[in-house]
Amino acid sequence: TARHFECPYLRIPVDMSRVIWIMTANNLEGIPAPLRDRARLFILPNLSATDAIAHFDRLTAGCEWEAERDRCRIFIERMSARPEGISLRQIGKLVDALRDPIAPLYQ
Repeated sequence: TARHFECPYLRIPVDMSRVIWIMTANNLEGIPAPLRDRARLFILPNLSATDAIAHFDRLTAGCEWEAERDRCRIFIERMSARPEGISLRQIGKLVDALRDPIAPLYQ
């Protein structure tokens, strides 16, 4: 059907066979119902503490500051227990701060 799609607004045929839409959101409430209705939804659970810490450990392999890494692991575990959890982006920022704790404020 994608090859013979008709634009509902312009009423012209469009070959949409090579178009793939991927949309991401942290919260479904902000997405209009017509978009949700047309999409296949994949609801992913929050990262578990185990998975979040394993990701952190992969990113910090070879880091010399084991005491700081342990404190970060505790922080990640606590954040994972919260309803909103912790994101991969937040873990990445934590890794950046661990690697370069005295980064300039303005670059």
